This record gives sequence, C-alpha cells and structure tokens, in this order.
Amino acid sequence: MKASLFILPALAATLLLSNVSCTHREDLTSTLSVESSSSYKLDGQLVRSQGEVTTSGMEATNAETGSVRFDLVSVSLTTISQPTQDYPCLILDFERPVGQSGGLYKLKHIFYLKGNNYPPVFYENVKATLTETGHGLFSGTFSATSPKESIITEGIFTNAHVIKDYPL
Repeated sequence: MKASLFILPALAATLLLSNVSCTHREDLTSTLSVESSSSYKLDGQLVRSQGEVTTSGMEATNAETGSVRFDLVSVSLTTISQPTQDYPCLILDFERPVGQSGGLYKLKHIFYLKGNNYPPVFYENVKATLTETGHGLFSGTFSATSPKESIITEGIFTNAHVIKDYPL
C-alpha cells in the first residue's frame, strides 16, 4: 500500500515533464517577452523614451542606375512621462538596398518632433548604428547636433520592437 502512494506522484511528474519536453521550441520562445529600453541626452539632460520600429520598402529610380529597391527602418523614440499632451519624439530613419540581408543599414536622417504644434528639427553631424538583434527587434546607438537647436549624445535603444511592417 505504501509503495502505491509514492508511485502516483512520480508518475504524474514523469507525464508532466515528458509533455513539456515535447513542446515545440518556438512555442516556448514566443511566450517570452524581450526587454526594450531607450534613452539619450538632449543638451546634457537624460531623456528616457519608448522605442518602436516601423519597417517598409521603397523603390527609387535613378537615370544612371535604373530602379533600386530599399529596405527602410524607422525608429521612433517617444519621450516617457511628459507633463503635457505633446509627447516629444526623436525619429531615426535608416535604409539599405534590398537583397543585402545582414548588410549594414545607412542612416538617412535624424529629426526631433517637439510636439504636435512644432516643426521638425533636423540634425546634422549624425552618427548612428542599427543592428537587427532578433526577429522584429532592433538595437542601436546615435548622436547628432543641430546648429540652431540642441545636441544629442549618448543615444541608445535596445530591442525596439517592430510595430508595423509595410513590405515593398
């Protein structure tokens, strides 16, 4: 009798573990959430932001090279915890020719939207990197200056999620 009391829990544990080990690996990883973070210094003041990515395609025609297709990645870093209704947003746009998966993205431009009723501020002397860190995840670094506005330093975003994809 005592032996049968120990067999039932052992049998239940064995069935549970065998069920977990048969689960597809993709199913387990899809339930994990990936931590995303982003921040930068704007004129020396730390700005924490929420990073989101939009991807798309574009086709450009040039008289010399003909038609060229590009993969585009737009990273939007929206400021967290602003006291007003206008949420400032820093946008970094990257591109690379189609067919160069694994190739480097080239920064097109960085611009800052102070809020809904302000014109965008375009930056010069920009430096930026962009790396695809997983399926639908991007990370990178950046810095820039604007002659009339401000300086951006120590910019970083990690595992920004693709929220919209508009393929070519």
